[in-house]
Amino acid sequence: MNIRDRIREEIVEIELFHTYIMGRDGEKIPRYVAEGYDREKIEAEGSIWIMYVWDCMRDYYEKNKERIERNIDEILKAEIRGR
Repeated sequence: MNIRDRIREEIVEIELFHTYIMGRDGEKIPRYVAEGYDREKIEAEGSIWIMYVWDCMRDYYEKNKERIERNIDEILKAEIRGR
């Protein structure tokens, strides 16, 4: 896995599983729930969980590909400038 792939995976994981959307009543909703993914499958354990999570990450990336790729470009440019 090259550096670009690692950054991509980290961005998708953080955005999808570690961020929240504010609901109408001010309630914090996990982004993966707001995006329509199955909460029970994501919060379960085992081999089915692993496959479902990877499928969710792949799908989320495809939906947001242009923005995520721009973010990766900016991160890599900043790294190069910082050296």
